[in-house]
Amino acid sequence: MRTRITLISAIAVLCEISSVSRAQTVIPPMIGMWQGDATVISSWTRVRTIPMRITITADDRVTGTVGDAMLVNAKLLKNRGDPAQILPWKTTYIVEANLHGAVINKDNVFRASLQIALDWRDDHFVGGFKTSGWKVGNNEARAVLADLVLYRVPLRVNCGLTSTTPIHDYDRANASCQQ
Repeated sequence: MRTRITLISAIAVLCEISSVSRAQTVIPPMIGMWQGDATVISSWTRVRTIPMRITITADDRVTGTVGDAMLVNAKLLKNRGDPAQILPWKTTYIVEANLHGAVINKDNVFRASLQIALDWRDDHFVGGFKTSGWKVGNNEARAVLADLVLYRVPLRVNCGLTSTTPIHDYDRANASCQQ
């Protein structure tokens, strides 16, 4: 009985340690603003491309938009462990997020959440996304699936942006460049 209690205590301590020491997922070149047009592979939508714009922060948070929807409580996570990196079955990273607003306003497509599967390739992301919903059924409940490539949003240094400009100031500074 004493051995069982000791074993249970050891497992509880290990679980606590693993939850506290969660490793950072993002690597420095990934931090920043990314954009691209996702190519819809779902056959039921009229819209064939969905614009995406996301910002990845040093603490694995992700903000931005997918189509007309805003990401809420989005987080960049490892999609598989280090030993599985050599296997081509899954992407390396995944963004899990709730959505606020329509993904495709024209088609009246509202979904509660989305997963963005990403692989880091040299200096950009390649992957796809899937919204919440079903693979089959009526359009009001079907998932939207899309392939994507995301490239870094270039800084406009001549308009007052520098590498030290806070990420949340990019849009305001870029807007002043266009005036």
